[in-house]
Amino acid sequence: MKNIFFPKLCCLLFAACAFFACDVPNKELDGDGNDNGNTDSSGEVEMVTFTKNQPDEDALFGIVVDSQNAISGSGNGFWQFAAIEGNGNLKDVKDIPESLEDYEWQVEAVEGAIYVGMMKIDDGRFNFGYDYIAIQVMKVTETTATIKYIYPFYTEPLNASDLINFDTDIIGNEPGDELVINLNRIVPYRLSIAEHPDWSMLIEFGQKTIKFTNHHIYMFEQEARYLEVLFTSGSFDYLFTIKQQPDPYLFFDWSEGSSGKAGSHATFIYSNAAWTATCEESWCTLLTTSGSGDGEIRYELAANADGRFREATIWLTVEGIADPQPLAVSQRAWFKSGQGSEADPYIISNISELYAVTDAGSDYFLMVNDIDVSPFIYEESGGWTPIYLGSGHFDGGNHTLSGIWWNRPDNGQAGSFNVAENAVISNLHIKLDSRGIISGDFTGGFVGFTRTRVTITNCSLTGNIKGGTDTGGIVGGAPYQFINLYDCTVNGNIQGLHMVGGIAGTACGDIKGCYFDGTVKATEGAAGGILGFASGYPGLSHNTDMNECASKGQIEGSTIAGGLIGYTYTPFSLHIFNSYSHCSLKVTGNSDECYVGGLIGQKTGKYWWVANSYFAGSISAGTACIKGGIMCNGSPLNLTNSYFDKEASGVDEAIPGWSNGALTTAQMKNQSSYSEWDFSEIWVMNGSDYPTLRRVNERLRQ
Repeated sequence: MKNIFFPKLCCLLFAACAFFACDVPNKELDGDGNDNGNTDSSGEVEMVTFTKNQPDEDALFGIVVDSQNAISGSGNGFWQFAAIEGNGNLKDVKDIPESLEDYEWQVEAVEGAIYVGMMKIDDGRFNFGYDYIAIQVMKVTETTATIKYIYPFYTEPLNASDLINFDTDIIGNEPGDELVINLNRIVPYRLSIAEHPDWSMLIEFGQKTIKFTNHHIYMFEQEARYLEVLFTSGSFDYLFTIKQQPDPYLFFDWSEGSSGKAGSHATFIYSNAAWTATCEESWCTLLTTSGSGDGEIRYELAANADGRFREATIWLTVEGIADPQPLAVSQRAWFKSGQGSEADPYIISNISELYAVTDAGSDYFLMVNDIDVSPFIYEESGGWTPIYLGSGHFDGGNHTLSGIWWNRPDNGQAGSFNVAENAVISNLHIKLDSRGIISGDFTGGFVGFTRTRVTITNCSLTGNIKGGTDTGGIVGGAPYQFINLYDCTVNGNIQGLHMVGGIAGTACGDIKGCYFDGTVKATEGAAGGILGFASGYPGLSHNTDMNECASKGQIEGSTIAGGLIGYTYTPFSLHIFNSYSHCSLKVTGNSDECYVGGLIGQKTGKYWWVANSYFAGSISAGTACIKGGIMCNGSPLNLTNSYFDKEASGVDEAIPGWSNGALTTAQMKNQSSYSEWDFSEIWVMNGSDYPTLRRVNERLRQ
């Protein structure tokens, strides 16, 4: 027996007749090409007699009646088959199959019984459609059974109340929620659903019910959504709307602890319902106590002056949600004393108050004791998190901040502080943890990078730093704006790629009274005892002035090394006054593009002046490298009262081609060799040693 429901042409004809109420006089239904003459007065029924156990392959439903008076059939259009009682109620409903393919059904051939099945219609014009069709057992003999096909299943006019019964038109928001629409009677019908990209509905059909099951995710929308459904049966059309009312919800942007500073704060709330808020903590005052839908909840926090991190909970009661929803509000510590003004700065006495600097921003701060931060830095964090000073003034009170370290080789622009325009850091001494600093480009012990005017005075750093390009002991890079570095000292090992300096990797500004003692190494470029690169750019009318600075230790660059400055480009002027270097200089490359100079490695730019300065260290470089006791290029007319130790350095010329200023070690240690130098205020001779700077000596004694 073929698995057929009925021939396709017949299917389409049925659909058209059912949904557009056309007349079907003498309708031929069994597919044999003959009318059989068995129609009722409407012309829409047909009786067919089957020989038992002999399938009529062209018959509607592919029906077979066996010797046990069981009517059976198969086809891919049936979802259900059931008997219908005289009152229109169903009985003996078969289970809905998992698949429409090869669905077999079987009912008892009882004379007078009516059986109803459902078929799927697809005429290419609707999304989908389903029709009921009925058969009635008219007569059963030992060898035959006569079946009456009934279509449509009603003749009288219909209205909505005759057919559809809604308990509700709302389907729930959660996946799996159902909406069941009851049919008051068995009728052929079709559903046409408007396409909607936001809906994911599964529609299942019973014989007297239509069930919509929500397979959509939770909807976070303030308004309900609607789906239009057109119910068509015969000439009757009924348009109804399914509404999806979202469950009440509330969630909010998560933010970390609020500033310890007193003030107003806000958290944005997403909701589709009305809500009220309460908070029991006295230091958290609600400015917004109720709302509806999306919006902000605002609250006022009192200053946290107890020196400890604290938390409060704002409870949000949402209409339609049983349990109150918690909004955690945390507050970092605030300063116990001070108002943040120049006359009354915020007092920093512990780690909590140190962290509070970030919250306060551009105010005045005074540290009143040493602070060890190492117990508060966790391995998984990668190390110290910079304090944001903004444009503030941080006075370390000549105290020490110890235990700082970080290991973030892929992150640049890193320092112990982040600063903005006109920031000032003074009287602070940083002692790094033994792990030191490992970072990327623009790495500095105090400030990693700044493009604004910043002043750092009377500060020191002890420890090791490894960075990328623009790495320095105090400042990584300050290339674009004037910077003031006064009386800063670094003792340690500074390593980077290019433009690496003991005090600053790159700087343009005023450098006075600074001292470096340690090693500086640039693996891919220039290294300098004080500055790796003395910068300057066209359009920036800034001089770089270095005065009363000194360096000691080892300076190594792959291409350039200088006792005070590795490399310089200044479209305006570079001045070096009253400064010296006792460094051992080394360049690992060996070409005519390698430079080693006692005070300046390589100079570009035409405005420069070196006066009352000297170099007393060694120079090591390949034979092809360009070497100078003071610098490697430039006019000797810009070199005034400056000298180098030709015995210690191993070179004979201050500038290649110019031998003036070359002294023996003995001469270098004799005060009379230094014409026009100020030994009463600036310089001092220490017995039979090289001259040193009073300003630096005083700094080192502190």
